[in-house]
Amino acid sequence: MSTPKWHAANGATAPSSPSANMEITAYPTTDIWRRDATPAGDVFNAPYIYITTTSKNFKRLATTVTVPWKTQFDQGGLLISFPNTASSEPDKACRWIKAGIELFEGKPALGVVGTDRFSDWSLAPMPRGAGGEEGDQRTARFEAVRDGTTLWVYVVVGGERQALREVKWAFLDEGEDGNGVEMKLGVYAAKPTPNMGDERAGVEVSFEGLEAEIEGA
Repeated sequence: MSTPKWHAANGATAPSSPSANMEITAYPTTDIWRRDATPAGDVFNAPYIYITTTSKNFKRLATTVTVPWKTQFDQGGLLISFPNTASSEPDKACRWIKAGIELFEGKPALGVVGTDRFSDWSLAPMPRGAGGEEGDQRTARFEAVRDGTTLWVYVVVGGERQALREVKWAFLDEGEDGNGVEMKLGVYAAKPTPNMGDERAGVEVSFEGLEAEIEGA
């Protein structure tokens, strides 16, 4: 078995060891989002940390995310992408899924975005504790699991999975030879909106218990 090597992009720093907790600082006007087909509408400049594998070998990705949110759309979480290998900029026009905590209208929420041609966004409330009390409104654990050609995205509460999204198209393309296409798996942070009064300030997102389950690794 080989240990996958972690890489970093867009200003992030790769961890010293696969088991290390990670932190990513995102600065203003960074995002992963595709609102339309124009170059300006396809944004993938957020810092992220990742390993590479093939879709045939991917089984599961999970992490606990803590976002000290400050302003609208501050976010961080899991990132799965399928690079555009025909382009000199593989993050442009690629397919991707992200799942994490995002600040929306003054409150943190569980956000999931699936992007094929364009980005589809869904929000769910932050989880409560087993007794119905408010949980930690900065922290949640996410899990992405392959099930056939589908990717299921979950939030994990009290050790139990709660489904957030089913992405049916995630693994429909396994390449011409059927052996899978390239994937990037990891974590990201983004800050689309600057802080009022301090437009240079970033947001520091931390990740604990990162697990990437890959067949043969």
